[in-house]
Amino acid sequence: MGPEEGLVYEALRAQISGGLKVALLIEELQVRAGQLQEAYEALQDNQQRLLSAEKMASLGRITASIAHEMGTPLATVRAALIEIETRVAEYEESAGDEEVTRDDHLQIAAEMRATIRLAQGAAERAAGFVRGIKTQTRDLAPQERLRFDPVPVIEESLLLLSYDIRRASGGVHFEPPEQPIELIGAPGRLAQIVTNLVTNALDAVSEVGEGAVRLVLSADGHVARLTVQDNGSGIPFELQQKVFEPMYSTKAVGQGTGLGLSIVRDLVSEHFGGSIAVASEPGHGTIFTLTFPLAGGA
Repeated sequence: MGPEEGLVYEALRAQISGGLKVALLIEELQVRAGQLQEAYEALQDNQQRLLSAEKMASLGRITASIAHEMGTPLATVRAALIEIETRVAEYEESAGDEEVTRDDHLQIAAEMRATIRLAQGAAERAAGFVRGIKTQTRDLAPQERLRFDPVPVIEESLLLLSYDIRRASGGVHFEPPEQPIELIGAPGRLAQIVTNLVTNALDAVSEVGEGAVRLVLSADGHVARLTVQDNGSGIPFELQQKVFEPMYSTKAVGQGTGLGLSIVRDLVSEHFGGSIAVASEPGHGTIFTLTFPLAGGA
């Protein structure tokens, strides 16, 4: 074989070798793409599991509140029914009694009406808890996005935390916006955000023995702004940038999942398209500021 034939064969060898390398690279890329797709699906599945786990943790924290708050109105309704039954028996006994005047009948009717109003108020209070529980436990699938008023969602979340709120010396105060506003998203996810932030704020207040939590919802331009402020123990400066990291918690082992603020950040940014920031001074409290795009951009 002469020099020219050798060059031809060398060129063919290089081309064949390059083609085989490209084929192998394509095959490897296809495998990697499949692996990345599997990893992405696993991450999505894990995120939903974490959302569910944190939601159940939030519900666990308010179980005591539900037990106490539902017990009180139910006891009131039972007492009202007993009182009404007594008044009905009294009214039946007075039938045909000439000594019972019209004023007596009106007095009995007024007492029965007052008792009924008491029962109605207690029943409405219990119904409010049921509505709050529905808000907390409704399906949180990503496709559930609708226009909603955030004020009743926040109020129902606070209602479910009533037991813990009463234990705080200064309580929790909520200031709604001057004008009605609407957000786009899942009301249940906003409830999860509020429950988590308020629970953390109450924990911070309890560490110093006294204090209050203040929520303010306002609108500015095309965004809604929600601040959750407490005058509790605060967060050390060196830890403030870590509070949104997954599995990070300043609470004792067994008292926190380490997922709460990470989940809150993901819900605010990914589900609502908003942002969250924290400002804290150790010993003087913490402020979480959340921004949400308004529905319709107005």
